[in-house]
Amino acid sequence: MNFDYGIALKVIGLLDEEDNLLHYEAQFSNGNTATTIEFYAYEDEFKPFSEQLVDFPKTVESRATFQTSDDEEKYTEYLKLEVFCYEPNGTSAIRVHARKNSTTAPYYHHSEFFLQGLLPAALSLLGSSLSSWNPLKEPEFVWPSRD
Repeated sequence: MNFDYGIALKVIGLLDEEDNLLHYEAQFSNGNTATTIEFYAYEDEFKPFSEQLVDFPKTVESRATFQTSDDEEKYTEYLKLEVFCYEPNGTSAIRVHARKNSTTAPYYHHSEFFLQGLLPAALSLLGSSLSSWNPLKEPEFVWPSRD
């Protein structure tokens, strides 16, 4: 999955068939900065985040957040996406914060950057697309869509 701008999620494995714990690879790019991280999550883990995005922002103080684990956990992959409004017209950004926690070099990485200039309609489309995505049936999700 190589792309210039946006979010790409890919299921690369199924850890537990009984409860659908999936192994994901996630890529994020703003055109200048990019990162890739792997993490484990359930197939419906993105639903609350996607529902927050459908009518984002409600106010200029609105926030929508997706987080895979506690930031302080060691030896796990950490991903936090925080969407926030920074202009009165609703223009927003997605803060991407990815970290592979480990205590020794070269086995960790830490990346933080922003996808900027997102209008409410784009975030609504992201929310509705992510909400309807079923990673068990479609292993890849790309936003913005390449269609």
